[in-house]
Amino acid sequence: MKKKIFVCCGLILISVVILMKGHFLLKPIAKIGDDSVRMYEFIGYSLSNEQQILERMADDIAFKKIIEETGVTVTEEEVQRELNALNEHSDISYETCLNTILHQKAIEKYASEFEVTADKARSYYEDNKWRYGEAEPDFEKVKSDMQMEMGVAKYEERLYKIREECKVSITK
Repeated sequence: MKKKIFVCCGLILISVVILMKGHFLLKPIAKIGDDSVRMYEFIGYSLSNEQQILERMADDIAFKKIIEETGVTVTEEEVQRELNALNEHSDISYETCLNTILHQKAIEKYASEFEVTADKARSYYEDNKWRYGEAEPDFEKVKSDMQMEMGVAKYEERLYKIREECKVSITK
């Protein structure tokens, strides 16, 4: 008799676990338009696109490493100020705004490492006249533009090197 009760309790417990897992998998977790996305659909999609998802995660890790390396930071107030300015025209998320500001600050940090002489600025202007139109150029603006372009190049080069270190390998 004890054995039958033990087996019945075990079967009931297994049934409850299966029902709970089934409910979890069938539960809608998001909406895309009018359609609900269920957990099992999301998991299936994720598994079929695991390489792409892992590559995206590697990109995120590389970005975090370059931000740590440059030491740039953003305050809550900076993000909120930018969000308030953008909210009239954009539906940008907090995280996207934060990352955009961090990205810009990292580029500015790299740009600040370059000294641009008047001769270099004149040469840069001559190569990029189309950007400045017909008006007499403001050479402080030209110097700043050149510095930022050099900062972008250094940022992208460094990010590429860091990303190369973040190779994705799937273990099965």
